[in-house]
Amino acid sequence: AQELPIADESTDVISISYGIRNVVDRVEALQEFNRALKPNGIVMILEFTKQDRSGVVDKIVDFGMKSILPRVGGLISKNYEAYKYLPESIEEFLTTEMLAKELEEAGFEMKYTKSFSMGISTLLVAQKI
Repeated sequence: AQELPIADESTDVISISYGIRNVVDRVEALQEFNRALKPNGIVMILEFTKQDRSGVVDKIVDFGMKSILPRVGGLISKNYEAYKYLPESIEEFLTTEMLAKELEEAGFEMKYTKSFSMGISTLLVAQKI
């Protein structure tokens, strides 16, 4: 994501799903997306985002992600560590608002955000300006 094999201003859309959270230098990657996109090009990011709310539903979702998901996912996949890592990496990641700000700082204008699964995942759509 930080060194795309794409010419400058050569693509209309760049999308990444459940990966930006694991990019070593996210700011550099967003700048690289901007470089590769044509004027008015679109970047779409679907990612788990950290919640900054504290309602009852949020506590239930948090419990499920931290307690149930690692056990069930580990049991099914035989890879407990991967499912233990997931909620930890989400907790260390950004809120939707923080990621939107990083996109804006990288030269994008936010066009759309939509939360899924009680706010566990978020789609962010931004346009190169």
